[in-house]
Amino acid sequence: MPYDPDTFKNLYPFPDRSKIRQSFEDFCRENPQELPKEFRTNSRVWIDEQTKQTYNHERQLFNESQKEADKAWQKHQEKEHSFENLPESLKQKIHSRIWEDNHSGGYTDMRNQYIDLVPLVVEAYELGKKSMEPSCNCGQETLIDSKRYNGPRGNHTRVAGEDCSPRSKPKQNT
Repeated sequence: MPYDPDTFKNLYPFPDRSKIRQSFEDFCRENPQELPKEFRTNSRVWIDEQTKQTYNHERQLFNESQKEADKAWQKHQEKEHSFENLPESLKQKIHSRIWEDNHSGGYTDMRNQYIDLVPLVVEAYELGKKSMEPSCNCGQETLIDSKRYNGPRGNHTRVAGEDCSPRSKPKQNT
């Protein structure tokens, strides 16, 4: 689908229903014998159907082209603002948040929002990643490995020195 790689503008024309309809009306006037027999006496129904089908098809092509241009622009923003290494779900959250808040202002407003929002999100992501790292290499299951959360260090605690010891287990009544 066509879009300008420098401006990310959709080059596919937005369909004009009135021009489409006019072309079918002209066709009916110039070539009435080529219409299906049931529409030769009243071509209005055929014109309406053909206009609707053609418009819907052209609109679908326009929308696909616009989606492609928007995806390319988003990829460009990821590279420009250095967040292409974030998880896909987080990138989509950034894009959707910026789109919802600023798309009515155009690409300039959206770009300004990327400038403001992305450094904050990247820093928060890096800090979150850092806080999830295990503090030792004892081989025990940690918060990263387990869905169970038993405190900031997983299911074991750090003891003086390099080793970890399991947290005390509750006494069992026997």
